[in-house]
Amino acid sequence: MDFNLPKPTNLVRAANRLRQKQRPVEPMDLTFDIDHTFLRDSNFFRGDLHVDSARHIIFASDAQLRILNLARRWYVDGTFKVINQPFTQLFSIHAFVQNGSCVKEVPLVFVLMSRRQRKDYDAVFQHIRSLLPDPRVMSFTMDFEAATWRSVTDFFPDAEIHGCSFHWGQAVMRKVGSLGLRGTYNKRKMTHHFIRRVLSLRYLPSDHIVPAFNNLRTKASTQPLQEFMTYLSNTWLHSSVWTVHQWSVFRQPVRTNNDTEGWTERPVTHWSVASRK
Repeated sequence: MDFNLPKPTNLVRAANRLRQKQRPVEPMDLTFDIDHTFLRDSNFFRGDLHVDSARHIIFASDAQLRILNLARRWYVDGTFKVINQPFTQLFSIHAFVQNGSCVKEVPLVFVLMSRRQRKDYDAVFQHIRSLLPDPRVMSFTMDFEAATWRSVTDFFPDAEIHGCSFHWGQAVMRKVGSLGLRGTYNKRKMTHHFIRRVLSLRYLPSDHIVPAFNNLRTKASTQPLQEFMTYLSNTWLHSSVWTVHQWSVFRQPVRTNNDTEGWTERPVTHWSVASRK
């Protein structure tokens, strides 16, 4: 018996090389035609939007649109990790579905976007809205991208918008780093405890946040901490895009869109492994 068989990884590489020859060449710019023969479900393709020089391609199955139409809460996310030029973002909308006692978040709409300006999101949401006969959405959870917030406000004026707690914390900690406070924060002394108290503001009822912030501001004892508090005041307490209520997660049953981001990590891992084969 001959046991000198190729290793499974080598077989996978060989199969991928053969498949690659049968696939269309990846586009280098936005002037390409969509080959629908590579779509198993002809209804999965939902729109090819052109906004000035930008292009956005929308995908969703009939079943996904039915679920999205009935979903009361939408989770919105954009990722850049799985996208190559000429596109810059995979934009997706998710919702929770339930089967008996099992509840799971599932992706329902995918959009390949080549730009992320307000008019691009306007075109995308307008088209998605046109695909749904009677959307029941009552609230959105998403990260803090101003263009997306303004667009959702226009096309779904009766829905509440809540910011993702995780992304709020990320934004605040990026400012901590840019002000040179990361080193003192990591020493877990006065600065660490002060910033931790600031990060806890999001868990308060919205009408308690401003008084608590003002109390903390009087205790900002260094110039960097004073600049940090000015940033918080300008960006989060007196923003023209979102209100304090919208980033407070007090009594919010789901505080983040991390399940959405967890879904996007799976294709990242899969495609990064495949790219090495």
